[in-house]
Amino acid sequence: MFLLTLTNPLTIVTISSYALARGALFEGIEFYLSLAGFLVGSFVGQMVYVAGGSIIRTKLIDHSDFNMINRISGVLLIGFAVWQGRSLLVT
Repeated sequence: MFLLTLTNPLTIVTISSYALARGALFEGIEFYLSLAGFLVGSFVGQMVYVAGGSIIRTKLIDHSDFNMINRISGVLLIGFAVWQGRSLLVT
């Protein structure tokens, strides 16, 4: 997952713009340290997200309500997408 994130051009632009917005200079080690710190933070955040999702999935896999939760969340996501699409088309 981390390697896929690194190969995504939008992620690379985001990481670079974050370093530039912090005032990092193009010269010197500060720029590279800023990018490295952001990459490490991104990696740690992704690992926490994956581990947390795995723990939640393990706890919910035996529940009979799991299918109902999936259906409700799917309906909510589709409803939100329709609402956003409608607001874009109306304006």
